[in-house]
Amino acid sequence: MDIQSHGKFLRLSPRKARLVVNYVRGKKALDAIALLNLMPQKAAHEVSKVINSALANAQHNYGIAKTDFLIKEISANIGPTFKRFSPRARGSADVIKRKTTHLSVILTAPEGSKVNKKTIQSEVKKDKDEKISKENTAIQSDSKPAEVNKSSDAIKAKKEILPKESAVNTKQPSKTVNKSVKTKQARSKPDISNIKHLEKKQKEQARETKESFLGGIKRIFRRKEF
Repeated sequence: MDIQSHGKFLRLSPRKARLVVNYVRGKKALDAIALLNLMPQKAAHEVSKVINSALANAQHNYGIAKTDFLIKEISANIGPTFKRFSPRARGSADVIKRKTTHLSVILTAPEGSKVNKKTIQSEVKKDKDEKISKENTAIQSDSKPAEVNKSSDAIKAKKEILPKESAVNTKQPSKTVNKSVKTKQARSKPDISNIKHLEKKQKEQARETKESFLGGIKRIFRRKEF
């Protein structure tokens, strides 16, 4: 069984990546990852990531342990180049080429290893059960408003069945309330005559205070006490 994984548009030159790839080809996957972690090259980190993704695919999709894989094929191919420019004399410019690589890894399981179909079937069943439970919860949430509407309809029907006396009794207190409100409003209205009388008193007091103030000032000027 072959399992693949790819790493595309990596910001590495393919020549430098091939130096690392050739060192790892044909080895066990876990041994290759251990060696790549000790290498100082930038490409070693990217190659180890691609191998780890292939092992994760095998474990998740087929239920095979990580210890059972060998690196059958690994390659570093040329990707698109990004062109950049650096200024030179007399308004000219030189081109800088930033190259990229596409990594591809193919792992093989040894002959003795078998796919655990039971684990795959159990995962599929779990997914189905989760979907069914979500659908049931959605149906229950939709059915609740219908029950509320039914209860409101029943309450309306009960109100219609009630005798007319109850309706009459409900109307009578409203009349008494209106009468009491009217009496309170009539009592609370102030007398206009009293208001006018108070305004006149206030004006007279203001005039007296002004006259007394001005008279005191005139006396001071006459005596020349300032």
